[in-house]
Amino acid sequence: MRIRKPPEDTTLKVRTITIGEESGTTSAGYAGTIHNKTETKLAFQIGGRVINKFVNVGDVVEAGQVIAQINGSDTAAQMQNAEGAGKAAQSAYELAETNANRYRELYAQQAISKLQLDQAENQLNATAAQLQQAQASLNLSSNQNSYTNLTAPDTGIITALNLESGQVVAAGQSIGTLAAGHDPEAVIALPRLSKIHVGSPANITFWALPDVKVQGVVRDFTSSRSCSENVYRKISLQNPPKEVQLGMTVNANLTTTDTSNITIPLTALVKTRTATMQSISSAIRRLISFLSKLAILVKTQLSSHLA
Repeated sequence: MRIRKPPEDTTLKVRTITIGEESGTTSAGYAGTIHNKTETKLAFQIGGRVINKFVNVGDVVEAGQVIAQINGSDTAAQMQNAEGAGKAAQSAYELAETNANRYRELYAQQAISKLQLDQAENQLNATAAQLQQAQASLNLSSNQNSYTNLTAPDTGIITALNLESGQVVAAGQSIGTLAAGHDPEAVIALPRLSKIHVGSPANITFWALPDVKVQGVVRDFTSSRSCSENVYRKISLQNPPKEVQLGMTVNANLTTTDTSNITIPLTALVKTRTATMQSISSAIRRLISFLSKLAILVKTQLSSHLA
């Protein structure tokens, strides 16, 4: 008894899709470096010539530790001048106080007039104001003299130091960076029109630690006025191991969802044996119309990014 084979299915099977917007995911890797979340710019509060540098990049400093020192001869002379003015004002006040007390006794004995007593009281008040002014000037000079030492505002690591002995610095000029605490994060550079936004997930790998992988989330970015410049994204690391150190090179793999991808099969644009010229022309017209709408959509999205 022969077993008959089922008849072969000779029907032509065709896969059809609807051309339009589709959502898809795009994954890309970006190189970056490890920075500290809290970084403090270091600067002198007064200008001068640097005479000593006590630390280097990578050194751990304690809060209040002296980092560098500028020439304090000018501020020391100003302080000495203020001390002399303060002593003179103190002496004048004591003399005016003695005279005022003497005139009060004489006025009680009716030996002098009320006008003379008022003059003595006025002299006492004037010297008191001068003494207060001299003391304020002395405090200011003392503060200026203490500003010749640049001290660490917190305990941390010196991550940058653009300073050498003999260099002249201005007041407020940034000369270094202090990373306070240990809260590492990854910083990467992206094109300004990138679709990476705050909250995007990231997978972080380390070149120096090939077996370590850390999950992260984009938390912040620094904007730029020019569209040609990059935007620096900051990625918070979730439970980073202790081996992660500042300055390490990382690779951040970020995945974004793109809703503007258009997929058209190549065979849909190729003439088949059964297709007629009329159907091809109609398809081309529909395609041109769709591409025109797509160009308007892309232009609108581009304008919204540039705004």
